[in-house]
Formats: sequence, C-alpha cells, structure tokens
Amino acid sequence: MKTTVQNFTFFILLSLCTIPLSIAQSWEYVGTPGFSTGVSTYSSMALNSADEPYVAFRGGSGNFAHIEVMKFDGTDWIGVGQPDFSAQMVSYISLVFSNTDEPYVSYTDHGNGYKATVMKFDGTNWVNVGIPGFSTSGTQFTS
Repeated sequence: MKTTVQNFTFFILLSLCTIPLSIAQSWEYVGTPGFSTGVSTYSSMALNSADEPYVAFRGGSGNFAHIEVMKFDGTDWIGVGQPDFSAQMVSYISLVFSNTDEPYVSYTDHGNGYKATVMKFDGTNWVNVGIPGFSTSGTQFTS
C-alpha cells in the first residue's frame, strides 16, 4: 500500500512539473496596465451578471486616499460615478453586486473611527447604505 501511495504521489508531482509552457504564459492584460491615475491599494474586483469586470480601490495618498470604482467597457477602464466619493480616507475595500446588479462597496472608514461603512451606486451617485460608520468598533477586512 505504501508503494502505491508513493507512486501515485510521484505521478502527481511529475504531472504538475510538466504543465505545458503555453498554459503558464496565457495571462493577458485587461485593458491598459496601470489605468489608475495614481497609487492604488486595497483593490477588490467583482464581475456583474454580464461578466463585466469592476474594480474598487483606494486611490490617491495620505489624507486624500478615497475610493474609486472603475469598470472595463471592453476596451478601456472607465469610472463608475464620481471618483474619490468616500468622505474620508478608507482601507480594506470590498466590492460586490446585488441580485439587481447594483455595485456595493464596504470599507473601513477612517473618518468614522475606523468603523464599517457601506455605499452603493444608484446609477448616478454613490450613496450611503444606512449610517456611515455603523459598526460598534473599528473594523478590518470588510466583506
């Protein structure tokens, strides 16, 4: 039995080592690399029901590091609503879609004691969902 397990393990390892190079090199850029206007951190990506990619990230730096959301239109990355729409600096951004394809972002809101805040895009503007900074204490890794 031990020999069979060892042979099976060797076969699996050998298979993993012989993945064709063409598969390993099949990654492609989606649009232009570096499409954000500055430094971006805390990125979160999601696909809507039409499989269109959206990305939310913290743009800018220092006290001006707010949320920006962009979507890929098939050619370019375009802004979704006003850029830098959060009131204060943010971190730990998470992007998700509702069952009606409304994008929502949750994040750690530095302007509200590092508590959780949720916003959604209503088709024109990013609006708060409930009260900003609604958690009872500071948060990280919102989702």
